[in-house]
Amino acid sequence: MQCAMKTYPVIRPTALMCALLLTFAGCNSSENPAPEPPPPPVKAPFTITLTDLEATSVKATVTPDDDGMTYCAGPMTEAEYEACGGDVAGHVASIIRKAQESDPTIPVGEIVARLQRKGVTTQTYSGLQPRTKYYVMAIGLDDAGICTTPAAAETFTTPERTVPEGGFTLEVSDVTQTEATVSVRPDNDAMPYYFDVITAEDYRNCGGDLSVIMSELLAFLLENNPGRQIEEITAALQSLGPDSDRIGNMPPSTDFYAFAIGLGDDGVCLTEAAVQPFRTLDAGDPADCTFRIAVANNDSQSVLVEVTPSDNTVGYFTLVIDEADYAGDANLTARIRQSIEQVALEQGISVEQAVEAVCWRGVSKELGDGLTPSTGYYALAYAMNADASAAGPLTRERFTTLGENVSAATCTIDCDKYFDGDALYALDPVRYANLAGRVYAPATARPSSDAAHWYIALARGDLSDPVFYPDDATINALLQGGTPDIREMNYVADWGEATLLAVAADEYYQFGAVFRRQITFSREGASPVSELETASVLSAAQTGLLEAPAKVSRTTHDARAAVARRIRTAMEAPPVYRRFLPRFE
Repeated sequence: MQCAMKTYPVIRPTALMCALLLTFAGCNSSENPAPEPPPPPVKAPFTITLTDLEATSVKATVTPDDDGMTYCAGPMTEAEYEACGGDVAGHVASIIRKAQESDPTIPVGEIVARLQRKGVTTQTYSGLQPRTKYYVMAIGLDDAGICTTPAAAETFTTPERTVPEGGFTLEVSDVTQTEATVSVRPDNDAMPYYFDVITAEDYRNCGGDLSVIMSELLAFLLENNPGRQIEEITAALQSLGPDSDRIGNMPPSTDFYAFAIGLGDDGVCLTEAAVQPFRTLDAGDPADCTFRIAVANNDSQSVLVEVTPSDNTVGYFTLVIDEADYAGDANLTARIRQSIEQVALEQGISVEQAVEAVCWRGVSKELGDGLTPSTGYYALAYAMNADASAAGPLTRERFTTLGENVSAATCTIDCDKYFDGDALYALDPVRYANLAGRVYAPATARPSSDAAHWYIALARGDLSDPVFYPDDATINALLQGGTPDIREMNYVADWGEATLLAVAADEYYQFGAVFRRQITFSREGASPVSELETASVLSAAQTGLLEAPAKVSRTTHDARAAVARRIRTAMEAPPVYRRFLPRFE
């Protein structure tokens, strides 16, 4: 569960007490009155019914004696239950405390509301482990986060998973410095599976247990595709029958393993992984590599930089830097090397790993955003050695950003109606668990006909004043945290002030004016739920809330910030090379 409930002990007479009771059963002496019988155990006011038991899931229906009582429920493994000593109430308190510690900005009431249920509820718990004993617990939980009843429990043990039999035959062909073709032929075409490549170092680090890598990959994809269910993610990853793929972006002179592993719809690995070792070819001499830099789609606050190396096997570093910060090639490359060494030390990785994280191979296209209008910049590139030193001469291309708002492309965003999340929660506490105590606000983006791209967001607070929140900083915030190229968005927000934000770019990626509309969410202004087609309400509607952009008009593009961002991004991604798949529209 991710819930724990306080147990109420049942008082049982000891053998000595039973003997004494028998001894004095026929005696009615006023001097030695018969002891009072122990009170009966307190019954938990819930009935728990389990159905549809599978190796990794179970359906649980909780029926409270009092339909008006709020409670929480969920599964716990036997080990989790024993670890908390059966103190389910204490476990619930621990969950609430940890949620507060992870994000102090979330009110306690909101955390509790996410845990609470009311009335008869049915939920399927997936992601369970086969051949494992579980408890499904239920316990009263008030609005203050206090458990109010004894805990009810129903035990079950998941059965062994039934999976198709068979392994995999792998073939690795057409290996170059950075690419290889991986072909897989399963013994059983009914077996769903995933295949990829992984470095020999990462293979050793996980002890050859590629189910660990698959867990990392699935967690990464779920986090970066909010609103998608695990079944959607796995469906995009799975292969059936013979399959092959050309996998690229691999470093040269590196030992790899191609692997294939059975993958169930629930994200659980069904088999051991079949592996095939191979090694990429050696790269060319980085000192001989030259670069062609093209600056395109230049506007007031962003630029698209395309770098084409003469040798696609050579790793190289690119950067957009303010002209005012440039102090010569040698000084700049030395600063970048120092930044890589510092960030590598902070992250606990080797310099070689950091270099691999920050370098490109082949043609690169990178959007430099958050630039200052009417300002000179350099786009640069140079080959980099494994120790972060420059392996060849630095190539520079100077450009100047345009003035502000040179494009006529526009985008507005409407939120004509919003709804009380508590009313939706009352309709279905399971489906709308994340709406309790909050606002459900469907919004519609309306880009102009000349808008090739647009970004929308709902920001906390009043950001309507461009003096305090300049357009360039706001556009940068939209690029980083807004939602691109979507016409409808369902927001979950807090009551109070917020700001609808939007900006559009034309085909040359030149931005138009920023749209701002301040809105105050009040319970009095909420529309009746009867005006909302509840079937269209997402059970996991996304907040999409944008943090306030910095109150500055200039973004500094320094080497250390670029290095830290790229290393952080590389470390967050799972160590596989088809990591950009799947792509959900």
